[in-house]
Amino acid sequence: MKVELKIEGPGIQVYCYELNAERKKELEENFNKMVMIPEVWKMDNPGKEWTPPIYPMDMIAEYCENGVPSLITHGMMGPTDGVDINVSLSVDGEDKEFAGVCWLVDAELEEDLINIAYQYSFEMDGVEFLEKPANFDECILHVGHQSGTRKEEGEVPHNHLLVYRIISYTKGCLTASFEVDDDFKPSQLALVDELPDAATMEESIYYFNIFDCLRDRYQDSIGFDENTLRGVLYKGQLYDFELSFKGGDRFVAALENDSGDEGGWHPNRWDHAYLHESWGDYRQVSPYYDDWKDS
Repeated sequence: MKVELKIEGPGIQVYCYELNAERKKELEENFNKMVMIPEVWKMDNPGKEWTPPIYPMDMIAEYCENGVPSLITHGMMGPTDGVDINVSLSVDGEDKEFAGVCWLVDAELEEDLINIAYQYSFEMDGVEFLEKPANFDECILHVGHQSGTRKEEGEVPHNHLLVYRIISYTKGCLTASFEVDDDFKPSQLALVDELPDAATMEESIYYFNIFDCLRDRYQDSIGFDENTLRGVLYKGQLYDFELSFKGGDRFVAALENDSGDEGGWHPNRWDHAYLHESWGDYRQVSPYYDDWKDS
């Protein structure tokens, strides 16, 4: 049998593009062209041929380490956080009814089981129960952060540039589909949150430098917080969600580290775009756009 789980709601998706020192220098040279008229650039760069600057995000996507950006978060809150979230379930293409999503504060992941032996409260639709609900087996579980689903951590060289592309959305859809056994019941599914305390280096830098600003901006409107969904557990296997959405605000934030210290990441001097994706529009970055756009 094949199960498909869908979760619809608002959120903020974040990807990180890592550029090495050489590519970082090329990007900065491109920005130099964007803020200078061609004649002045030629005077500062004798013997070099003038070519119009390139759309920065095109350069970033092309120069990204490993060829692809890293997903930081899909940024959608769980259904137990007071946010307008809709959860639906289907089995072999047919809608499957379930009793709701049950939040388990103290549940622990043990091999392929969710241990609720020390669970002293159960919450559904904002109502707390001190005993396991009678319809528990027909509930999808939400177990929050789980240390058993940690990601591998890596290091980011301090002379690299990290570019975070941030897109907010008012209505997105997380989906996960996978095969299940014939004895399937909804309570075998457990929604798992991101785990900021065990994040990769790129994720840690995001949570330390960018997350608070996004929460301040979007907490009231969409309930944005750090308890965002990562995937769904079924019998010990974590299935990551895929996200689809339309529209939304777009931001770019670039961070660099000149000191080499782990906590030394700060906005890059070309980071004009923290409040909007001005890197996507030359006219918002360069006062000389009309001088070189046709050159």
